[in-house]
Amino acid sequence: MLGRSSSQAVLLVLLMFSAAFSGCFGENESTKVSSSEDAVVTPEILVGGVFQGLTISAEKDLSAFI
Repeated sequence: MLGRSSSQAVLLVLLMFSAAFSGCFGENESTKVSSSEDAVVTPEILVGGVFQGLTISAEKDLSAFI
């Protein structure tokens, strides 16, 4: 019984490590935004302390962290 639970624990640890390393391997495509002209952010100047609309547009797929 001890061998089975330790093998399950090792499998669970390997599963957790594989999730952490999955972003490091796999994608070799260069579909990233290569320059500031590829993405358009409006308005160009943002004002702090007030709510304002923001539009991010791009012709290629992208992820934006706001």
